[in-house]
Amino acid sequence: MPLVSICIPTYNQTKYLRKVLDSVFEQTFTDYEVIVSDDSTTSDVKELIDEYIAQGKEIRYFHHSPALGSPENWNFAMSQAQGEYIKIMHHDDWFIKNEALEKLVMLAINNNSDFVFSASISKYENYNFERYNYPTPYELNKLYADSTLLMNCNHISTPSSTLFKKDSSIIFNKKFLWLVDVEFYINYLLKHKTITSTNEALVLITAFANHNISNSCFTNTNIKIFEQLQLFDLYSKKSKNKISLIIYIHKLFLVTKTTRLYQIRNSGYTKPIKFVFVFSILLCRCFLGFKKIFSNERK
Repeated sequence: MPLVSICIPTYNQTKYLRKVLDSVFEQTFTDYEVIVSDDSTTSDVKELIDEYIAQGKEIRYFHHSPALGSPENWNFAMSQAQGEYIKIMHHDDWFIKNEALEKLVMLAINNNSDFVFSASISKYENYNFERYNYPTPYELNKLYADSTLLMNCNHISTPSSTLFKKDSSIIFNKKFLWLVDVEFYINYLLKHKTITSTNEALVLITAFANHNISNSCFTNTNIKIFEQLQLFDLYSKKSKNKISLIIYIHKLFLVTKTTRLYQIRNSGYTKPIKFVFVFSILLCRCFLGFKKIFSNERK
């Protein structure tokens, strides 16, 4: 059995997938298997996989018709994994260095960690700039102490920057789309508390390209409200820092300009309205009101 299962969920694009596969097969660490779980509506991905197989590369390929959808496509790939560790690589993210996988594996083994992640570089294809992703020492210590703080900010970044021990009982929650990775991290780290990371960027992440699913989520206020409140419901009672959760809800309502209860209902949230929601709405209403008055005075 391989030590690592590299799971690559794909959908209707091969431009970046070729870069992903090339970066995988160039790794110095070779005790791995490659699983491609394909939701594509065309044969383009299969043809590309066939090209690599013809070159002698070993790839376990699965095509789904009808498509499973995200994140069920991710879950299927993980369900096929035979390795002790799982390394998810999105179909448009790739290793920056040939030693990247080796460094992640050694980080896990040397520290006896169930979950490891590295810094990453987000490349904003349509905006011509890059961003380094890694928490500050203060943020990192808080994350190690309480994974629920990921609700405030996803310091881990995408699953492509992670490596974790296989646990079939923990999968990506299909009720989430935008925060599906955050929900998985919190759930996993509440059970597996040994986490290690490196500030060395090992993975490049393609951000805000035309094919990214997150594009539609980023501009959809209802998805933001609904998923973040769902996350709050799931994990607020398990948090060690209740003040941070109040800040989390308040920040959500400020960003989405939620000043009325009906906006919560319009997002699809049907559970009872909690006191912290009402309190945060009132604070948000006051803040935005003062901001408007101040702006008018400056004019």
